[in-house]
Amino acid sequence: MAGNDIFHKREESSILKKRTLIAMLVVSCLLNAAGVTFFILFLSAQSHVKTLKRNLKKQATNIEIVKAETNQLNSSDILSRRMFISHFDGVPDSFAVAPPFLQTSTDAVTLVVYLHGQSSTFLEPFETGEGKSLAEAIASRKTTVLLSCNYRAPASWGNDAAMSDITQNIREMCQEYPVTKIVMMGTSMGGSIAPTYATIAPPDIKEKIVGVISVEGAGDLAALYHQSKMQSVQNAMIVSFGGTPEQKPEAYSSRSFLTHLNALPRGVKFAIVSALRDTVVPTNLQQEMVESLEKAHIPSKLVKLDIHHEAPPIPTYSAALDFVLSSN
Repeated sequence: MAGNDIFHKREESSILKKRTLIAMLVVSCLLNAAGVTFFILFLSAQSHVKTLKRNLKKQATNIEIVKAETNQLNSSDILSRRMFISHFDGVPDSFAVAPPFLQTSTDAVTLVVYLHGQSSTFLEPFETGEGKSLAEAIASRKTTVLLSCNYRAPASWGNDAAMSDITQNIREMCQEYPVTKIVMMGTSMGGSIAPTYATIAPPDIKEKIVGVISVEGAGDLAALYHQSKMQSVQNAMIVSFGGTPEQKPEAYSSRSFLTHLNALPRGVKFAIVSALRDTVVPTNLQQEMVESLEKAHIPSKLVKLDIHHEAPPIPTYSAALDFVLSSN
């Protein structure tokens, strides 16, 4: 009897162990299944969060664009805002065109490409001028279209992304209109980068550039960095070029017009406007540009105005445009 009891006890213990093991196995499987499920849900949630962040970023960009358009669209009745996605890095941006269409059919269009100053945007020529804006003055010329680029506002100083966007915008206009002539025009920062772009533009664009209008610009950006009395100019250039001229000499040189002077398209003419009271972009920097152009036997005209660093009167721009387009 004692032996049987011991046998039964061992059998019961074995059965209990098996049941315990089975129960543990079931619990383990359930926990693993739950873990896998939670892991899948976690990955799904993470993906959803990333999607939400992307959508929120896009919405924020669109909201800023709508704000800008709402606040400033009424600055001109001829403004046509265009959206584009940069080929350089996929960033969405805008540019402006005036007029949005030609009044009469033509086989030849002059495209004026405007580059704004630091801390401004593509809306600058639509807001510059008393009464009649600069954009209206340009658009009123027969078969002339204004393209105003954002080129990574507010202060790219012509970095690689900015130059790529300018090229993309110009090519879009050349596909839309029968552009035979291009005039590069810019003020302040734009007055420094417009001449540089004329020298490094792709061949299909460079061959159409007949004139450059530089208002209160500089041909040597390192010199501008050291001579400007406005700290925000130095700060913006440091951000754009990754450091000071001493730290990044090649970056400043590669975006300076005088570095590429010999690469200008043939037959190009220059109109340079200088503000005699300018402490932001000192007048000697424009004089240096003119002297360099004269040495290279490139037609140029220097206009000196007794003003500070500010937008000149609209007739100054118009006269400059007449000069660079004359005999072309």
